[in-house]
Amino acid sequence: MKFKKELNPILETIGLCCYIKYKDDICEETVEALNRLGVDGQLFYDHNYPLINQYADDFATKYEPHIDEEVLFGSMDLDMDTTYIVMASIVENPHWIDQVDQISEEQILRTFSEMFVDEINGDGMAPDLTTLESRIDFLNQQPEISDSSKWKTMMLLGDPKRYVKSMIEIYKQNLPAYEYAVSKNQTAIDGLLEKLATEGFQHAVFQDIMGKFPGIETIYPSIISPVLEWGLSTVGFYGVFVNKAYGFGSLQEQEKASLLSSLKMLSDKSRFEILALLKKGARYNLEIAEELQLGAPTASHHMNLLMTNGFVTIEKQDAKVYYHFIPEKIRELIQLLEKQFLM
Repeated sequence: MKFKKELNPILETIGLCCYIKYKDDICEETVEALNRLGVDGQLFYDHNYPLINQYADDFATKYEPHIDEEVLFGSMDLDMDTTYIVMASIVENPHWIDQVDQISEEQILRTFSEMFVDEINGDGMAPDLTTLESRIDFLNQQPEISDSSKWKTMMLLGDPKRYVKSMIEIYKQNLPAYEYAVSKNQTAIDGLLEKLATEGFQHAVFQDIMGKFPGIETIYPSIISPVLEWGLSTVGFYGVFVNKAYGFGSLQEQEKASLLSSLKMLSDKSRFEILALLKKGARYNLEIAEELQLGAPTASHHMNLLMTNGFVTIEKQDAKVYYHFIPEKIRELIQLLEKQFLM
């Protein structure tokens, strides 16, 4: 596994396209996500994100729009993001950029199917996307996905090569804008990359991601998604602010933040029941969803939050990702409660 002290131009360029389109939404979601981790999200954002916003503003001065943006970037639906599916496929297959005309629709659909595995199914079983009926059946099995997301996904799956080519065109025509933005902020970016290379990947969740995707060969830092922790089959990404986010504030404040975050996790009925279920033994995503009568995307959402906050860990067995309860986290919570109120 190799850390590249350089940015991935595909992730950064496509990420910048989305960022300038949904800057306010991304700000709000970032602050809320940090708050859920027990960090003062607005304070962290105000302190750290001026560079990110300047980077995006510089990119926007050279940005060129594309006719297929409405489908590829047309909303911030997080339940099934077509931007993510297409971009991740190209990141994993960079040879598509220059050889897309030689890639068949069948190959593209197989790749898309693999991208859906962990995001939707969570059980290692890639959905069949080869026919109209199988696509409709697949989407009908995801009741919590919005109608707009289903519509966008059907458009994508109905003409996959067109949208891959469109994403590649967007990338190519905006690569100069990305390079310009980097050049305008080069000193600050170099400093962040050097700092991350020195610190390493300190957050335990990223180690779980590495375990989930043992084929990862290269890890890139990310500027446009600075608190990102993401794994694909052979490529991983670690945001330049991840370590800072989890070390924000004094030790006393961190302990208080950790306590509040843990209590928030347990205050949700579904997450409470998930932990009670996992106490009996490891389960994979669909088992959890079925036993607790949750939608698969909802179960995945809760599991990601529990994993991020250290209540569960993952283990891959027989092409399935199993979740394990971590009892030490409850003991840590009890100790923090005692320290806060009984000492």
